[in-house]
Amino acid sequence: MLIIAPRNMHIDIINYYRKDNPFFDIKVIDKNDLVAASSYISKDDTVLYMMNFYHYSYDEANTYLSFIKTSFTPNNPKLEKLYKLQQQLVESAHLYKSDVHYLLFKNKIALVIGYQKYDNELLNLSKLLDMKLEFFDYGNEYKVNEINSFTRLEDEVYFVLNEIAHDIDNGVDINDIYIFNRNEEYIYYLKSFVTSFGFNINFPNSYSFVKTGVYSEFKKLFEKTKSVTESLEKLEEICQDDDIYHQFVEAVNKINVEELDYEIASIYLEKELAKHFVEEPHYLNAVKLISEPTLLLNKKIYVLGFVQGHFPKSQKDDSYLNEGELIYVNKLTNKLKTKIDQDNLLDFFKQDNTFVLSYANKSLTSAKMIVSPLLAYLSLKENKNPFKKYFYSEDVLKYIACSLKDLNVLYKEKSSKYFATKDLVESTYNSFDNSFKGAHVFNKNSPLRLSTTQLTDYASCPFKYYLGNVLELDPFEETIDSIFGNIVHHLLEKSLTNDKYDVSSNYDKLVNESNVSEEIKILWSLNLKDQIMNMIKYIKLHNRYMKNPSFELEKRIDIKLNELTLLTGRIDKMVILDNKSLVMIDYKTGSSGDFDETYLKDGLSSQLPTYALLAKESEYCKYSLSGLYINHIYTSKEVELKEDELIPKYLRLSGKSLDDYSSFFNFDSTIASGKSSFVASISLKEEVLQSKNNSVISKEKLDEYIKVVKDKYLEVSELIRANRFDISPCDKGKPNSRACQYCSYRDICYVRANQVRYLSSPKEEENE
Repeated sequence: MLIIAPRNMHIDIINYYRKDNPFFDIKVIDKNDLVAASSYISKDDTVLYMMNFYHYSYDEANTYLSFIKTSFTPNNPKLEKLYKLQQQLVESAHLYKSDVHYLLFKNKIALVIGYQKYDNELLNLSKLLDMKLEFFDYGNEYKVNEINSFTRLEDEVYFVLNEIAHDIDNGVDINDIYIFNRNEEYIYYLKSFVTSFGFNINFPNSYSFVKTGVYSEFKKLFEKTKSVTESLEKLEEICQDDDIYHQFVEAVNKINVEELDYEIASIYLEKELAKHFVEEPHYLNAVKLISEPTLLLNKKIYVLGFVQGHFPKSQKDDSYLNEGELIYVNKLTNKLKTKIDQDNLLDFFKQDNTFVLSYANKSLTSAKMIVSPLLAYLSLKENKNPFKKYFYSEDVLKYIACSLKDLNVLYKEKSSKYFATKDLVESTYNSFDNSFKGAHVFNKNSPLRLSTTQLTDYASCPFKYYLGNVLELDPFEETIDSIFGNIVHHLLEKSLTNDKYDVSSNYDKLVNESNVSEEIKILWSLNLKDQIMNMIKYIKLHNRYMKNPSFELEKRIDIKLNELTLLTGRIDKMVILDNKSLVMIDYKTGSSGDFDETYLKDGLSSQLPTYALLAKESEYCKYSLSGLYINHIYTSKEVELKEDELIPKYLRLSGKSLDDYSSFFNFDSTIASGKSSFVASISLKEEVLQSKNNSVISKEKLDEYIKVVKDKYLEVSELIRANRFDISPCDKGKPNSRACQYCSYRDICYVRANQVRYLSSPKEEENE
């Protein structure tokens, strides 16, 4: 019997058909096997060859390869490019056909499970092989019994684990219990909570090697030695006691890059290791965790996170080919992939199993989740926050007791459930005042390392500092903007120190190697490249109007504020002029971030004064500080250069200039004409610098900034040592500066309206 099914279903299909006869003759293949039989097969090193020979990025090579294994006739330039690449790879023997594979499936009859009758990829492949397809009959009735909804994701996980414990207690074989999950966030909670219930879950291998400390150490060694073999030898001295060391070495040895140039080898190695996972412990008797529909019979299946976007999967529209081109080459469109996933799920729910669906309204990473639209097909009524009379974990019961006491304290609710559980939680529960005084992590002798980012975090909200810098919860997610910002910073650093640096080709290289979709890469290449090239040209143009400049880029400076407090900062650009004066510049790819002295006393807008403090109390004190500036290096608006301008308006530096004409002239000699071309709002009258927005300051004013910011660092360091981490967000009263508006921790914070601090400007205070 020949069966065509997705690979994740193969073991379950074999068990399904061999449950009565363990010797039942069955062969299970997937769609990729039909591609190999009817079209082209690629060699193991084809992606590497494409990177090396054609200079494609890893992602480009994989994308192109996914489209050129099947035969097609091109009808536009994009498909012509793919067709030409296909023929070249055939000529170099990196793509080839196998008569053996062809004969294995030619004229065969196959049962199809897990693919739909309208799957154009499958239908086209079967025609090429003259195969007859029969589709598995799932029946007509859905076997879903209930759906439970919960306020929070944690409640949902506790409920499901408690139900599984109840099933096992009632005699259900643990090997007949499954959890269907598509959201990585649930994995964390399942692993954290299952230990309270006395049974095991077999988790899939999902933790990539590139996220491990072993890889981090290997990467440093490989960057230094440029040799995989030598790096692995030295790695043994560092990581041989690490639990995953031997797994990691085995994975690396399977990826042969020793003979390649380091640049290509390092990229390829990292991308391939990202597809290798640390082995999870596997138990003989355990609940099984699945993420795709499969073929099961008489099982108990709990479906977690039944929400929009996961059931069915929301496909991203980031394919290299558009929908018309995908249809032309017999590939699935994103719309069709979503429909296939939906129908596969509905077929799954028709099998003779017991299904229990659940979802939560809120999670840590999503403020609001919406139940799947498939609920309309299943015609189920929600059972909200079910409360059971049986509990298999005291931790669960205490958790529920706390949530009920929350309702009592906040809203005076006193349900029967509240009275049944209230004694499980100590009476001191009511003394909680939202100030986190119990966080005794520092003492008066604790050393601290602070930066302007940490000062801003604490000044914005002490609790935010606690979450990010004490608990080390990292909310950072790499975005398209942050990736592009890193590219621009890299180009600036290299081009300003090396006149021969090829900005154009390196821009193309960095864009191609970036972890974004092909559409974004095209957008950056077509729409933004000229702006970035011109931006660097204009910034370098400024150098011609400086007197004997020398540059230090990405310079880190550390100073001691006192015996226990170290202040650290990394300055994007430092300009030393005529070996006498110093200018410090911070690059920003966004439009915000200008210095506003109004909020300096509150610990905000501290970056430029911090730079001044670092200069004054470090080896750079020998230079006269003459300017502190922000350089906005990118704009989304259309750039216009007027006839009397040397650079576009958006590129002019903003910040503070010392009222010393000679020092400023050394930095920008265009001031001699009466107006600065490179610094915003600075003009000259009778050899006196002037500005309309107080951007020219005296040395005394600069010293005042330095004193205020230093005192603030010392004040905050003492508050941190005193473990003062109150929830106390500040609100500037401006549209984009509202309290908690962009805080990464807002979903796990219990801020109350009366805890918000409203900051006011001097003008507002005068009016009062």
